Amino acid sequence: MGTWSPLEMFCLLSGLVVWAVVGVVSVRLVLAHRRVWPPETVEHEEGAPALPTHARLAALDALRSHGRIGADEHAARRRALLLEASGRSR
Repeated sequence: MGTWSPLEMFCLLSGLVVWAVVGVVSVRLVLAHRRVWPPETVEHEEGAPALPTHARLAALDALRSHGRIGADEHAARRRALLLEASGRSR
């Protein structure tokens, strides 16, 4: 193996610099992601948006029509859902 040519040294050093920059950038991206979305939020999905009210009402009606919930529970859940929706819009 003899000495390395200037081109080989340049390519080696360039590769090391690129590798170092990519490592630093990836660490910074991970830290920025954790700052924006902390693990507690991601695990519990607190940041996830809720379904629109009409979709939730349709799902509730489907549960009732398939016999999975009774009329009393359907009425109570529907009332709670409508109260929540009216409270959220004010």
